[in-house]
Amino acid sequence: FKVVRCNGVECYLLENLFDALAHLGRRHDQELFWVDAICIHQSNLEEKTSQVQLMSAIYQNATSVLVWLGKADDDTDNAKHIIDHLGNLEIEKLKSITADALESPSVQDLLKNTFHDRKYWVSLARFLRRTWFTRAWVVQEVILASPDSIFVYCGDYKIPWPAIRAVSGWLSSTSAIEFRGEGGTQDDIMKMTKVSFSGEPHDLFLDTLIRVREFDCEMRRDKAYCCYGIGMRYRPRGFPFPKPEYRDGFTDADAFTQTAQAVLQMSQSLHLLAYAESRRSTDLQGKDTMPSWVPDWSVSDTLGLGVTGYRRYWAAANLTQIVEFADVPQRRILRLRAAEIDQVAHLGNSKGEIASGADLRATREVIGLIRSDYRVRGEATVQGREEVLWRTLVTDTCPGIRCPALPEIGTQFRPWLHQKSKNAGRRILEVLNDLSQATTGASSDNTIPQSSASSSSGLRPDPQRTAFANNFGLRMCLKLFVTNSGLLGSGAEAIQPKDSLWIVPGSRVPLVMRRFTDSAHEYPNRYQLVGAAYVHGLMHGEALMQDPPLNFQTMIEVV
Repeated sequence: FKVVRCNGVECYLLENLFDALAHLGRRHDQELFWVDAICIHQSNLEEKTSQVQLMSAIYQNATSVLVWLGKADDDTDNAKHIIDHLGNLEIEKLKSITADALESPSVQDLLKNTFHDRKYWVSLARFLRRTWFTRAWVVQEVILASPDSIFVYCGDYKIPWPAIRAVSGWLSSTSAIEFRGEGGTQDDIMKMTKVSFSGEPHDLFLDTLIRVREFDCEMRRDKAYCCYGIGMRYRPRGFPFPKPEYRDGFTDADAFTQTAQAVLQMSQSLHLLAYAESRRSTDLQGKDTMPSWVPDWSVSDTLGLGVTGYRRYWAAANLTQIVEFADVPQRRILRLRAAEIDQVAHLGNSKGEIASGADLRATREVIGLIRSDYRVRGEATVQGREEVLWRTLVTDTCPGIRCPALPEIGTQFRPWLHQKSKNAGRRILEVLNDLSQATTGASSDNTIPQSSASSSSGLRPDPQRTAFANNFGLRMCLKLFVTNSGLLGSGAEAIQPKDSLWIVPGSRVPLVMRRFTDSAHEYPNRYQLVGAAYVHGLMHGEALMQDPPLNFQTMIEVV
């Protein structure tokens, strides 16, 4: 610790904060600073509660927000120069810089024949690895503050936040540089800054909760509380937004439950349920301390389908639902109007198992149970089992959030499976070939060239050839399943046979439920939520087109 005097009071500071004040004080010696580590008495829980509620106003009204990354190192100068240069390029010019185009004259010109040198990109990756970019509490800083008021300091180097945001946005949306895996956290930065107002403004609260799931904080409940400033800023007029509670007796489960209740009541949509899964932190796992429909935000895995707003899907078309609770005032039993459409019949492998080349017999069995007359979005053309499989594995999405995925993505499925899963993958291909030959009308399988199964030549793959692998890797906490009617889906790893599949007004994706059992009572319409699911052929309102039409008069209770 370092000791300083503030308003006549001795304060004990960690070395990083001391360095920040020493550097910034020389530049801003006549200005007032608000520093959370100094201005909030961290051990006084009552003061901490009140200060967290003020953070929204503090960041919105700050003249400037100064970010301290730490002292400069050997990479800082290179990183600063490339960020300054790229951050000033027009978006379209920035997008033209890809791994394959680095040697082209046009890109060389954009890079001033200097920044094509690998050392600059390695320095950029290391710069973006700094701890600040992974801290949960800083997310609301960059969302609530004006972007032009945020300046990032690394030693004596000063970088405007919009430049970092522009570069990180480019890195996360393109196959820009093949070695960006050196450790850069550009995706973390995008999660901080990407704001979507395609819905109501208060949807930003849930969007931010989702994005900070992989960030770090000391207390589990702070994964929710670090977003409360955003929730209070964008709440509907008059809505009683909950307080962050740190008092004894108020548990992490209580914190996550009140957060979920606020999200549901503010938005009057059920997007939240797509992020509530059985995977909980160690202290909450297997305990009845939290309803199944409440997400445990302290679990850092990218659960569910791995997307934020699910706006590419509309399984329930435009049907809405008024959020109701069966137990007032506790509000722990959610009452929903829903329609059961199918049941899970058989489980395949998890995506992690498929990627590792494990024993894939379960997936081979699932493939054999896929219906042969598979139609999607009311199209007349039947999709073959191979196309159904690869589209399900990537949730029918390709770069640029295009849904349905372009057919070109599927051309890389066979070589990817052949290379990634070795003998197990080849056996899956044999099953697909046998089924394709035995099935009439499944002509779309022929769009996947057999010749593409050849191994890689060792040349650097172009972005198109790696597109399937990149998309597959975005959402790994999923398991394949097939339903009683032969539909293929992927859902929570906790899914089990006989779990039921529901279309729920207000939810953009199908939900998987498990009947609630209690030895003392019978609850015929009471369920626990297992999680969201991608079900190929049910993601764009197809279930509402069937004859007879779905009956949404069934009321279920989710506990």
